[in-house]
Amino acid sequence: MLDFPKDFDRDAQLAHFTILNAPDAIFWVDKEARCHRVNSVASQLLGYSTDEMEGMAVHTFCPSLPPEAWPDHWEHIKAGDLHNFESTLQSKSGERIPVQVSCKNFSFEGQDYICAFVRDERERHLARQTIQSLERQNALILEAAGEGIVGLNLEGKTAFVNPAAAAMLGYDPQELIGRFSHSLWHHTKADGRPYPKEECPIYGAYKDGYVHHGDTEVFWRKDGTSFPAEYTSTPMRDEQGTLVGAVVTFRDISERKAAERAIMELRLHTDRILTAAGEGIFGLDLNGRHTFVNPAAAALLGYAPRELIGQPSHSLWHHTKADGRPYPKEECPIYGAYKEGVVHRGEDEMFWRKDGTGFSVQYCSTPITDDSGKVVGAVVTFQDITEKKQMAARLFEEAKLAEVTRVLGDIGHDIKNMLMPVLSGADLLKDELDEQFPSLIREKVKGAETSYANSLDLIHMIVANARRIQDRVREIADAVKGVTSPPHFTPCRIRSIVDGCLTLFAPMLRKRASPCRPMVSTHSLLLMQMNAGCSMLFIILSTMLSPKFPLEDP
Repeated sequence: MLDFPKDFDRDAQLAHFTILNAPDAIFWVDKEARCHRVNSVASQLLGYSTDEMEGMAVHTFCPSLPPEAWPDHWEHIKAGDLHNFESTLQSKSGERIPVQVSCKNFSFEGQDYICAFVRDERERHLARQTIQSLERQNALILEAAGEGIVGLNLEGKTAFVNPAAAAMLGYDPQELIGRFSHSLWHHTKADGRPYPKEECPIYGAYKDGYVHHGDTEVFWRKDGTSFPAEYTSTPMRDEQGTLVGAVVTFRDISERKAAERAIMELRLHTDRILTAAGEGIFGLDLNGRHTFVNPAAAALLGYAPRELIGQPSHSLWHHTKADGRPYPKEECPIYGAYKEGVVHRGEDEMFWRKDGTGFSVQYCSTPITDDSGKVVGAVVTFQDITEKKQMAARLFEEAKLAEVTRVLGDIGHDIKNMLMPVLSGADLLKDELDEQFPSLIREKVKGAETSYANSLDLIHMIVANARRIQDRVREIADAVKGVTSPPHFTPCRIRSIVDGCLTLFAPMLRKRASPCRPMVSTHSLLLMQMNAGCSMLFIILSTMLSPKFPLEDP
């Protein structure tokens, strides 16, 4: 409760209560620039007590009003020229306090005073500084931003534009302010058709209140040329949430579009190469799953390409070894390419088709790395080498046959060379016998005639068999040269075959039956075996060859 003087009437008490409790500082200043009275708010503002401030010169807490400047200041206020102004006060502690001052000149009991209402502007001043700082920062951001930034009002007119936007559109910023944006730089579609502003998604941001984004539009420059743009149109709202416009950010994506076209062309070129490749080619990620598969690989494995994409490779076509044992994926050298980061090759692995059949392959598994050198997967190329292995086997057999042929040729050549002295020696031996034995026979030397006959038989046997050997060797030589003759069958006399057998064995039988080695039982046994053998031979030949090859009577 305030303690009012007893002689104060109620209106005076109310006025005094209001002054003392006013939210602003109140100063009563006389003509000599001295404080006549201050309220408690003024005391708190400057840090002085009310007693200290009574009689205090104004320039003590208001450095901007030195004593020499006060007379003019007083006159301006008294004349009504200066009612409201901003100033700066200095507190007892030396703090500079921005204030807003409202003044009124009045007289009381014949004395002139100025009543000044002073409002502390520190918070507002700080807010103003913050706003100004933000405005400067925003201006710097707009100036420095590489993207184009345009502000639109609810009519679609440009409210602000940054230098980057103006430069991309080929205008000076002032040429855009206040003008309709759509008709300036968004009037035509990429295919040349007019673009009605009612369909413009950029305007849609402040019409429907949603963010609109696109990268398939073109913006038009002042000179009539266009560029592909990626844009975002964001609605602007005031403090009450009311739509007041939109902010459009955009960038020229000509280089990106060109890069995308180049990548697309490269991808198409790569796809054509993969499609045309005769070898199987597929990619694996770090989990061993297919990332791409060319048609040749899918066909070799018996799958459609879509059946392989995203599926684990090892369990589909590399699960079993050639000998039928399971193939653990931890041992799989194909996976080793992206696990160890080195190329792995296989010369004779078994891959398995969808139908369960297997085929031999030759493969190469190469790690794939990204731009930082990190392994991100592997690419595997392979080919079916079944025919290659079969051809290699044939070549190996042919090589062996060629070697056998070469050896046979050498052997045949050597046998022919060895038979020549045998035949020549037999001829010389016969000549020698023909020269010596007739005289011995005439002289009736005991056993000479028999010995001569035996010798001729032996020479005949040697020559006949040597001739047969020559014929066989000649056949071998012809076979080595690739010349062969089909078997030739003609009618024959069995008697001649039997006579040939008897002629072959007779000398040995006579030798065994000679007086020097009497072996009658053995002789008889051999003759019986020969007769039985000849009879059996006759029966067999008659059965096999008749009636196709009729035999003459024995």
